[in-house]
Amino acid sequence: MEKLTTLNLTFDRIIIQLVTPGLIAAYPYILLFFHEREDSKEFFLSNKDGIFIAFLIVIGLIVGLLLENIGSRIELHYYDRKQKEKDSGFVDTWQKFLQLPIKGDGENEPVGHGYIRNILFRMKFELSVGVALLFMVVGLGIYNADNTIFKSCYLNLLLVYVLPIALSLYLILFEGYASAKILGETRKLLVIKYYK
Repeated sequence: MEKLTTLNLTFDRIIIQLVTPGLIAAYPYILLFFHEREDSKEFFLSNKDGIFIAFLIVIGLIVGLLLENIGSRIELHYYDRKQKEKDSGFVDTWQKFLQLPIKGDGENEPVGHGYIRNILFRMKFELSVGVALLFMVVGLGIYNADNTIFKSCYLNLLLVYVLPIALSLYLILFEGYASAKILGETRKLLVIKYYK
């Protein structure tokens, strides 16, 4: 996929890693906004020029960037700290990895670099969705206070609160951390092989 900027923002990265988690987090707040503002709802939904889609993409992108930032802080303060405790050479390996003189032209690049990109992409997505689910639960809780989402109290509790929070914790505490460990191990292998 062709790069859109020098920031390595490919189209799939923007949609999958930023816009999708951003829309997950923003969904209940957009719902609340349109529930309170019927005039805005009519304007966006009656317009045939795609303004509503553009509005959703911009909101998803902005919120997604904020979620990615929060995820990066989790990576730095939780994942990296845990890995430093288990591996005293973690920081040294990371610094050596950043100094590897390998060009990313695809031909001379070790397979490990592409693997790291894919795992990093996955970890960023896991973190962004994990954090997005927490924001979504808060928004759905606010919406649910005035507008019951499910008639059954138990179904409401399960689907609006318990499952999203459980999935969020699973993504952040287990899946995201597992991806961070794979990244650390792969960086170490590349440093051992290519650092001179």
